[in-house]
Amino acid sequence: VALSELESVRAIAQQEPDTPAGKAWRLYLGRAHVGLADYATALEVMAPLIDDPTPIGVEALAFKGSALSFLGRHDEARELLTRAVMRARELESPRAESIALTCLGFALQRNDRIDEARKFYEEGLSAGEKAGDAGMLATLRLNLAGLLKMRGDIAGAIQHFEGAVDMGRRSGRRSTTRQALLNLANTDLYLGRLSRARASIEALEEQRAQLPAVMRAQLFGLHAELCALSGQTDAAVRDYEASAAAYEALGRGIDAAEALLEAVLVATRSGTQEVSELRTWLSRAERELGDSPAHRPLQKLAEGRVAMLADDEGGARQALDEALASAREAGQREWSWRTLAARADMEEATGQSMNARRDREEALALLEDIGARLPRDL
Repeated sequence: VALSELESVRAIAQQEPDTPAGKAWRLYLGRAHVGLADYATALEVMAPLIDDPTPIGVEALAFKGSALSFLGRHDEARELLTRAVMRARELESPRAESIALTCLGFALQRNDRIDEARKFYEEGLSAGEKAGDAGMLATLRLNLAGLLKMRGDIAGAIQHFEGAVDMGRRSGRRSTTRQALLNLANTDLYLGRLSRARASIEALEEQRAQLPAVMRAQLFGLHAELCALSGQTDAAVRDYEASAAAYEALGRGIDAAEALLEAVLVATRSGTQEVSELRTWLSRAERELGDSPAHRPLQKLAEGRVAMLADDEGGARQALDEALASAREAGQREWSWRTLAARADMEEATGQSMNARRDREEALALLEDIGARLPRDL
């Protein structure tokens, strides 16, 4: 919708390209292309604005950095985004500073620099509050909520997701509001509140035609998880595959890899897929993820589950041990308990009942610790 509206005034905007209105049109056109995952066009559109000495130039630089981050050019993205933050501060523009910090935090998050990302998101919140920009605050709270959920702080994540919905509605940012609702549904699934998650997913399904491609990819993944938790494993695998294909079409290989690995985990429970097919999915995911430390627990857990299905006890133990070590090192408690549960399954199947009991008890202790951090009124 935004792109079509911008295109409708192209002729007017291009008559006076150097006016504030003409520059703003070009900036928002570039931002629209970033949102549509058309990064090459976004870079081309915003190129003339990069050296503009006003906050528009800062924003163009920030969204150029975001586009480079999505393309996997992380070092270039960080350098540009750091420059954008410095320029915004020199201009004493809290709104531009908030935008640049948001983009920098997100780029670092995509590059697995989680603690640094959180620091810049929090700085961005402070700048956004000074600017009084509800839309930017909605985006920042949405991103920060995702980080907190990753770290196991579910109470903090819910607080920021709900804040993002509120700020998104105040600012009229339908995209941010929908994204926050997607993430709330995801959190409800995590908490086992399936009826609430189903209601959110069904509401979003009614808007599917209006959703951008990336949100449709996310919605496939949410529906897949709902199906998996409801025992509909075949439907879950199909939807995870659809999610991966949608992400691949957008050039978002990391997200596609995550969906494929989730499909593997569900498929190993149903036993309907051939081991050879599951190993193909693992190889596709590995090509995209490389040595990403943030994704290593998921990747190795999936490898371990496939090895268990193939009766390869040695391979399964090695993969699960690596998954557990990586999860502990990264502080990812969810993947720690899921890996312990998988290892207990393997040990039970091979007659190692004492080891299985130990791992189940440790997994239960982790779950209890996670539960203790949840809001009491959930």
